[in-house]
Amino acid sequence: MSALSTGARIEKARLAAQIASRRELADKAGISPSTLSRIIAGTQPAKANELLALAMALGCNLAELAGIATTAGHLQCGARPDSGANFEVMREQLLQFFELNSYLDE
Repeated sequence: MSALSTGARIEKARLAAQIASRRELADKAGISPSTLSRIIAGTQPAKANELLALAMALGCNLAELAGIATTAGHLQCGARPDSGANFEVMREQLLQFFELNSYLDE
């Protein structure tokens, strides 16, 4: 599990997604700003549906946001330059599949 708290991972993902404020993130995720503030502060644990909504709003992997990502460092993939594939999109799609597979194996 990651050394960062859930709140710190959410803040890091928010900044990476270039979402200007917590209020904007709360609106995109469909949760109240006060709930988001409590989750980030660590005074309220995030429910699974809240984490999923936040991951979708942030455009990140749920496992990474929850701190259970185990495969990201091990995933390598390649695309032929002439295949027209977007390498990063392909990697993210594969990563989500492998994270889910790893989670289900545990």
